Formats: sequence, structure tokens, C-alpha cells
Amino acid sequence: MQNIFTKKFKSIIHQFNTPDNLGEAELMIPMNREQQIMFKKLMNKIRKRKKIQLILGFFLGYLGGHRYYIGDYLIGAIYTGIGLIAYHQSESFLAFIMIGAWIDSCLLMNRIDKYNHTNAVQIANKVSTSENPVIDHALEKASEYALDNDFESAVKELKSVYSLTNCDISLVFKEKLNEYQNNFDRQQLYNAIEEATLTNFEKAIIRLKKIEACSNFYEEAQIKIAEYEEEFKKQQIEREIQEKEKREKKAYQLFETGVKTAEAGLLSPALISLKLIQKNTKIYEEAQIKIAEYEEALKHKKLAQEKAKQEKEEELKLKKQKQEQEKQEKLADQLLKNAAIFANQENYSQAIQVLNTISHHLQAYQTAKLHIDQYKKNQENLEKQRKELIKNLPNVICIIHKGKPVAAAFIDQTLYVIDSLERKNTINGIMGDCTTTSGDFIISHLIVRNDSPKTRSISASQIVLLDDKNREFSVSSEGMSALVMSGDKTAELVFTEIQPGLEKYISIVFEIPLNSKDFQLKIPGGGLFSQPTILPLSIAV
Repeated sequence: MQNIFTKKFKSIIHQFNTPDNLGEAELMIPMNREQQIMFKKLMNKIRKRKKIQLILGFFLGYLGGHRYYIGDYLIGAIYTGIGLIAYHQSESFLAFIMIGAWIDSCLLMNRIDKYNHTNAVQIANKVSTSENPVIDHALEKASEYALDNDFESAVKELKSVYSLTNCDISLVFKEKLNEYQNNFDRQQLYNAIEEATLTNFEKAIIRLKKIEACSNFYEEAQIKIAEYEEEFKKQQIEREIQEKEKREKKAYQLFETGVKTAEAGLLSPALISLKLIQKNTKIYEEAQIKIAEYEEALKHKKLAQEKAKQEKEEELKLKKQKQEQEKQEKLADQLLKNAAIFANQENYSQAIQVLNTISHHLQAYQTAKLHIDQYKKNQENLEKQRKELIKNLPNVICIIHKGKPVAAAFIDQTLYVIDSLERKNTINGIMGDCTTTSGDFIISHLIVRNDSPKTRSISASQIVLLDDKNREFSVSSEGMSALVMSGDKTAELVFTEIQPGLEKYISIVFEIPLNSKDFQLKIPGGGLFSQPTILPLSIAV
């Protein structure tokens, strides 16, 4: 089985390497030159190609293309039917059909050799019986054309023989050529008359000019050409007149449209209509006058529009500037009020800082300038008073904190600075809960710095708050718990250690009545018998 397959495969390779014109050279040996030319010409028309067979088998084999090529139309139709079914049903089945078709096309290559050889023998026998097969073939083809009344093709076929060298032209050939030429000329003459009847004079002239000088119909054709050329000229004149009338009519319509459009105030569309008017019309000059007039008007209109646009933009700009000025004035008034609030709290440095933000081009600037001068004097007086007051307080020193002089407690090499104070009724927790009091909470945020060479233990719970009635308020455990639950990591409930040279932020909470004021912190001394230090909050923040 394997040997059979190998032999078949070798046979296919041999067939593929065999030329398509196998054996034709031997058939051409006894032929003369004219017979060889005709043999080659006829074989080139009907010869099958193996490469084409393989390509069709590979790409269109599942539709039977390779079978149609060699003339097996029935088997090709079967392939087509099966291929279309496979295309719609299954891709794997279609692949199988394609492979099978390509193999089938390989196996059919010997059929091509047989087909080509059989036809070559038949054509060789036919050509060999004719002394001049080129002429005989041309006469045969011309006769076929003549039967279909295609005398033009018949004449071309016979005239093509003249292009062959050493070709003997027989008397019969010449008679047939003259016959077909006369019939062709007669056809051209009749067709030209028909074209002229339909007023297609140009086509009629073209047909008549194909009639040669040696023709029997040449003189009649020349008479007709002269007649039809005269008619064609008249026709051209009439067409030119009609075209001119159309141009004039269109030009007038464009002019009328342009004028009406301009009267409606639409100058740009009017100019477009007028510029479409052609030069060779009567109304062209008048249209140019209108174009110049409308272009000038359009220019003035654009200038007016541009001016109006600029005025509107300027107006909007001024309006916007006015609105911005009013906004700035309102903001300046608010800044004056905010500065006054800070001044009432004796926080003159913050009040001055707020007033310095007022721009010099605002009306409130002069007022702010006067207030700044006054607040600076008040600040200087306040600082003098604080310094005098601090001098008389034991363990209380003056330091610069947040850009201003404040009082701080310095006890046993430990510095207590009030960073900020808060007075509120409610402390909100991070979980959404809140702690309230019937009075107020005072939250003191301290900075405690250890300037001693030893570690200090500080108890925030020992610090007491005094009010104007000399009432003492200890640290509120409920308030401290609420402060811890609010997420404040500086809240201290127990002792905290501070290493030498370091500082720590501590927050403590006191619960006071609503009418309490003028608060002081009472900070315990460093030793067992040391007196506590009183730090007035009014000069500490």
C-alpha cells in the first residue's frame, strides 16, 4: 500500500514538472511558417495550465473550480452542492472537503496533458491541410462576423493579415475584403443618415469619415459630410443662442435675488449671488456696481458691529469691575468688623494682621489705616501693662509665643505655656456621640517643656482653675473622657513623663458655671512645701 502511494506521489510530481505544451514541438516540424503561426495562436487560446489547476483546487476546490476548469461540469456541480452545505453546517467538514478537492486537483493533472495533446493533434491536422492557414482562419472568422452583420470586425480581421510578413494574399481574399469593406461603408452611410435624422450630426460625420477614398460610397459620403457639417454649424449656433439666453436668464435671476437679499439686510448672501454672474452677460456691469456698493456697506456694517461689540465688552468690563469693587468693599467692611472683634478681645496683633489685608484702592483703607495706628498704640500699652504685671507675679515670666509677648509659668525648671483656650458647651466624639454640661467646658491646651537635667512627672489633674469669685475647679473627669473620645491624643488623665530638653502638648478640661470669668490657672509647686503658682489666663494667651 505504501509503495502504491509513493508511486502515485512521484507520478504527481512528474506530471507537475512536465510542461503544458508537451509534444507540440514534434507536431510543428512538418509545418511551414504560416501553419506554425496559426497552430501556436489556436493552441494558446485553448491550452489548459497545470498551475491554474492547482490554484483552483486549493482556493476554489470545495466549490468544484478545478473540475469546471477541465470540463467536468457534472462533478463540479456535485462539489459545489457539497461545499455549500459544508460551509453552512460545519467548519471541520468544510476543511475536509477543501483538502480532498486539492488532492483531487493533483490527481487530475494527467487529464490536462491528455486534453492538451488531443487538441494539439486535431489542430495540427486541420492546419496541415491548409496551404496558408493564417488567411484561411482570417476568412473563416471574417465570415462569422459577416453573418452577424458585424462588417467592421470582419474588415479588421482580414486587414490584420497584412501585418504578417511573407503572406501571400489570394484573389478570393481581396474580393472578400472589398465585399466586407463595401458592406461596412454602406452600414456607416445608413447609420449616419439615421443619426442625422435624430439631429446627431456630429456622430453622423464621424461615421461618414470612416468611409475610405477607395470605397464606392465615398463620394456620397463626402456630399453628406458637407451637408451635415452645415447643419451641425447651424445646430451649434442655435445651441449657443439657447445657452446665451439661459446665461442671461440665470444672470438676471441672480441679480434680482442679490438685490432683494441686500434690501432685506443680508449683504453677505447678496454678494455671493451677484458674484456668480458671468462676465459675458448684459447685466454683469450693473452687478459689479452693486457688488462695490454692497461691499462698502458691508464694510461699514462690520465696523459698526465691531464698535458695538467693543462698547458692549467695555460696558461688561466696567460692570464686572464695579461688581468686584462692591464685593471688595463688602469684604473690607467685614474685615473691619473682624478686626474690631479681635481688638475687643485685646488681640491687637491679629486685628492689625486682618486690617493689613485691605487693599489701598478701597474706601475702607483710610479707616483701616487709622485703626492700625490705634491698635499698634494699644498693643504697645498692653505689652507694657503685661510686662509690669508679670514682674509682680512669682514664678511667672514673659515669653514670645505666636509672635506676641505672653505670660508663662516657670516652676522648678519646667515651663508651662498656654497654647490656646476653648470654651464650649458640647464635646463631640468621633463615633457621633456628644457630651454636654449645664455650664461650659474650658479646654486648656498647654505646652510643657522640661529644662531640667532630670525626667519630670507631670500630673495634669493637680492643676486647678480659679474664676473671678475665687472658686476652684478641678479637672473634669467626664470632660477629659469626652476629650479622649473626640480623638484628641493630647488629653492626659494620669501622670505623664517629660524627658530633659523636650516638650509635650497636654490638654485638660474644666467644667464651670455659665457666669464664670477672669480665669487663672493654679499650678502646683515643684517641692513638697512649695507654694502654687497663679497664672492669669488674660495675659497668658
